[in-house]
Amino acid sequence: VGRQGHGAHGDDRCGHAAQQRQAVHRHRGAHDHGDRDSHAADDVNVSSAVMASFQSSFKDASEVSWKVTNNFSKADFVMNSQHVSAFFDHSGNLVAVTRNINSFQLPISLQTKLRTSYGNYWISDLIELSDDYGTTYYVTVENGDSKITLKSDGTTDWSTFQKQRKS
Repeated sequence: VGRQGHGAHGDDRCGHAAQQRQAVHRHRGAHDHGDRDSHAADDVNVSSAVMASFQSSFKDASEVSWKVTNNFSKADFVMNSQHVSAFFDHSGNLVAVTRNINSFQLPISLQTKLRTSYGNYWISDLIELSDDYGTTYYVTVENGDSKITLKSDGTTDWSTFQKQRKS
């Protein structure tokens, strides 16, 4: 299992929290931080509740950029030299936090299972998602013919989340 990238994927749980979580996954993507070093929302209309929650939770964040949708507000930022995304509902509640990781940051059992089952693939995306359900890992592996997104089942195994053939 080889190179690393950035990206994210969804979850199929039911209910309002799951819908928010799916929106988090659908909108998680490449970072565009620019040179901004403040918590300012620039031209994006971020509610004062969301801004207060963000500033309280991520005091040391830099290079902050915002995106607001009908379902949530998303802050992309750098903290402790890591690219992080935080997702808030419009009431200011923190819904989820994602960060890009490398394969050595996965639990050992997930590393081993990935290496054993997908040793002839390379990693194109790998994120860690933390929310009220705990921590979930999503990895996209590819070879010349296919692209497979896997979701961690706890800390011991992977399940196929999405699979597509390359053309």
